[in-house]
Amino acid sequence: MPYFASLLNQKTVFIEDKCNLACLNCNIGGYPANSFLLKYIRPSLLHETVNVVGGEPLQSSNLLSSLSQIKRLDKYCRVWTNGLMIPSILKNIESYVDEFVIYCPTHHPESYRYLTGHDQFHELKAVLDFLEESFNGVITLSIPVELDTLPYLQELYDAFYNYPVRFLIHYNRLGSFDKESLAYLRRFRHVTRCAVVASSDYSLYSCKGYPYATDNYLQRIRYSFLEWGQWFLHRRGPMALLKSVLG
Repeated sequence: MPYFASLLNQKTVFIEDKCNLACLNCNIGGYPANSFLLKYIRPSLLHETVNVVGGEPLQSSNLLSSLSQIKRLDKYCRVWTNGLMIPSILKNIESYVDEFVIYCPTHHPESYRYLTGHDQFHELKAVLDFLEESFNGVITLSIPVELDTLPYLQELYDAFYNYPVRFLIHYNRLGSFDKESLAYLRRFRHVTRCAVVASSDYSLYSCKGYPYATDNYLQRIRYSFLEWGQWFLHRRGPMALLKSVLG
């Protein structure tokens, strides 16, 4: 499926309202903006990305049937997850998924416990090890950045650099970053396998598909161009451009 075209036409499907984390200030209940029930996802002549979100979607009792339906419709399937699931669940669904987007607010076990209420940070690395071995699709780390976590962003990048992952870094463009902090953050747009997206619809709840789950269609197009353009920066030559557009 042409990847570029599918990025420009994204929908968000909410399949689970429960989560196995207890993140600070999280209001997990309710549908995210621009979300669809699965029954409203239809065949289309346009290539589409379907963002599957929760809660934690991998906890859904309808997970396998939902993903298989999305693939039958020939959509690019992007699952947003915290990644803290046993490998057997991932093994059952990996053939239906084109991309896993894994929530990763920090690489420090203590900070991870503080931010998420979960004390098993090593499980996340175990899942990445499993996906590295068996998954043929794309693995993206979703990294929400706040002013107090920005100084550790380079460390986080270094900690996961040896994994076959992309880094989707997003921050609140209306937040309290000073010019020096913004300049440092934007440098990562030119770092291998990184994309940096500033959002006025910012939310720490990237399990809900932010920054793509927004009511503003033009914003969704803007985010898609930003992301795709930055992935392309790290490829070389006109053939890379052609492959990115045509899939």
